[in-house]
Amino acid sequence: SYSLLLSLLLSQANVIPKSVTDISKESNKLALQIHKDLLGYMGDKQLPFPAMLAQDILRKGYEYKPIRDEIYLLIIKQLTNNPRPESVAKVL
Repeated sequence: SYSLLLSLLLSQANVIPKSVTDISKESNKLALQIHKDLLGYMGDKQLPFPAMLAQDILRKGYEYKPIRDEIYLLIIKQLTNNPRPESVAKVL
């Protein structure tokens, strides 16, 4: 339903349990890591070396085409209703 889809695309501070898009099991595991890296880069989760996390996301998207739509939606997700302006500023 529309409300379920909308809830999937709202910012959250915890790593997603499943990819936003319908992708293979292998890609799903990669999507979870990318979401964690995105949270760390944006500062929504405290992780070391945020710039390296961003580089890792870009590298994975460049090297693995099937994950690109997922990365795009994860970025949109973390920008949507994110209560931390400093997090949003890192991506825009």
